[in-house]
Amino acid sequence: MTISGIDALSALEPCGNGCPKPVLMLKNFTVERLSIVGNGRHTRLRLRSGRFSFSAIFFSATPESASIQPGDLVDVAFNPQINEFRGERSVQLNLLDIRPSCAAECSPDVGPYRSLRSGPVTAELAASLLPRREELAMVWRYLSAAPGDSVTESPLCLCRKIVRWTGKPMSLGQLLTCLDIFSDVGLLQMQRLHNLISITLTPGPQKADLNTSRTMQRLLNPKES
Repeated sequence: MTISGIDALSALEPCGNGCPKPVLMLKNFTVERLSIVGNGRHTRLRLRSGRFSFSAIFFSATPESASIQPGDLVDVAFNPQINEFRGERSVQLNLLDIRPSCAAECSPDVGPYRSLRSGPVTAELAASLLPRREELAMVWRYLSAAPGDSVTESPLCLCRKIVRWTGKPMSLGQLLTCLDIFSDVGLLQMQRLHNLISITLTPGPQKADLNTSRTMQRLLNPKES
């Protein structure tokens, strides 16, 4: 649904006071600008797509925790609300979630990856997770292009950004498998920070035999796991 102004909100009534608030979505909007408000606890944004622009507030989220910055192309889920300030009324989006937009498929499924981490590898599991050379290359190119050779993102946001950047589909489980392979051979270091993952490329020639990775060997030889 596209919001065109305050009058459009009347079509969503009744809501509030015992009725559920409507949850809407906008896709492919650019983060035009953002600022931190509420003593650093919340983020205020301006979102634009062509001639349409909206003010938005994301409570209990910072640009770092939401993995957003000006210029990002995003999809948002939100409750619409009317903001009154100095006698003027305008539509404001109360954001519930924000994610990078991507045209290609980006599945959040991590079931196969969890199975890889916790138990024996079957042929079916190996077939679903064994990365192709081009998949490994596109993940590595994205990480190598990051400022300072480091990335801190939520895993799903990172996956969606790589998919958008390359235009190629990838599941979250496949991305995590690629990262484990790079980590196995010493090309990068990973650290979990609550719901974020911090990735730092290690200094050096940035070359290694990925087939020597323990993760890769388990996927290449599932009957031996």
